[in-house]
Amino acid sequence: MSAATLAAAPVLVPIATALATALAGQRQPLQRWLSAAGMVALLLGAVALVVLAATDRPASAGFGGWPTAYGITFSIDRTGAVLVLVTALMGAAT
Repeated sequence: MSAATLAAAPVLVPIATALATALAGQRQPLQRWLSAAGMVALLLGAVALVVLAATDRPASAGFGGWPTAYGITFSIDRTGAVLVLVTALMGAAT
């Protein structure tokens, strides 16, 4: 998985999980399974971000091909990676 994909994962995984559970309708066992899978994916992505940031290779993803001053850029450094991991752990604990 590329560093750009990892940088966007903390936003894209919960959005994809919410969409998938909404499309599951009233099937609660499927919704629970999809939610658990999304949480595991978020935790794995957060751990991968921490490992990537620990090697002094900050992850960055730019969207739309716009320059940094005008476009949206996600950038993950050590502090951001640890905060994503703490958030994922808190979400898994609830």
